[in-house]
Amino acid sequence: MESRTVIVTGICGHLGACLSQVLLDKGMNVRGLALEGEDVGFLDPRIPIVRGDVRDIDSMRPLFKGTVSPIVIHAAAVISIGKSGEKLVYGVNVGGTANVIELCREYGASKLVYIGSVDSLYSKGRNCTVDKVEGFFPEKLSSPYAKSKAMASNLVLESGLNHCIILPSGMIGPDDYKRGLMSTVFSLYINGKLKAGISGGFDFVDVRDVASAVAETAVLDKTSEAYILSNTFSNTTDLLNELLQIAGKKKIKHSLSVWFIKAVLPFAGLYFRLIKERNLLTAESTRLLGKNIRFSSDKARKELGYRNRPIVQTLSDFLSFARKQKWVMA
Repeated sequence: MESRTVIVTGICGHLGACLSQVLLDKGMNVRGLALEGEDVGFLDPRIPIVRGDVRDIDSMRPLFKGTVSPIVIHAAAVISIGKSGEKLVYGVNVGGTANVIELCREYGASKLVYIGSVDSLYSKGRNCTVDKVEGFFPEKLSSPYAKSKAMASNLVLESGLNHCIILPSGMIGPDDYKRGLMSTVFSLYINGKLKAGISGGFDFVDVRDVASAVAETAVLDKTSEAYILSNTFSNTTDLLNELLQIAGKKKIKHSLSVWFIKAVLPFAGLYFRLIKERNLLTAESTRLLGKNIRFSSDKARKELGYRNRPIVQTLSDFLSFARKQKWVMA
């Protein structure tokens, strides 16, 4: 793998930041794409950064110039749990992916690794397990984010490029310098700004385990493969109580039903505006928790040697990171 050039879009994101370090540790030359004005101070200074936007194909050309058969890892995306900002969601997630594919063709990329999401997988009903990828069907999905990730996955499938599609479940862990969705959730509970749990759950995975698997797929000989990267299904309240116990805080005593949350959704936005945080309770986030979908990583374990660290270690490492960032009170 030494001396291979790897291009990473979305390098300032939670996965992008972790992945770039894994690739450097493997001896690879890493180039990253960051938005104009985006903070890159937390990235390894050895990484050349190109300022650009995946929606503007010409702004990405300097990222590819001078490379020979680069490996491209497309991690840039807009993650949304609501139905606002659809133009941005589709513009980045679908239009941006189309632009990356075009540049991969133009500059002779040896492989495209696309970072999708388990949200793009259609599942029938509740309380079921998704153990393989049978295709992407945006017309069957409800949220703009899920639809956009399914549409982008189909673009990759139809591109004719040597590719892998990676489908992580909910990524959590340290080194989330942009304080994403779950980092915000954890911080609010530790700081006592949210006190009740929510019934239902989801599959959460350590971002570092995902980064290690993505680095493996980058040089995998197999092509046209899709891998689900998950850990274990966690009841939301149980997961939060594990975190609170590690932090030395009082555990959550009550969990609100999904149906109750749906009834108070109009007031949730007001509360989050009052505490000056993004609205974490939307129809989409509530729906996802209420479905209780499990995801299986058996294929990745067999073909990539994919492994997970214990979730309690992930939570502990997140807490240490959050304290260093001064997101939470000691």
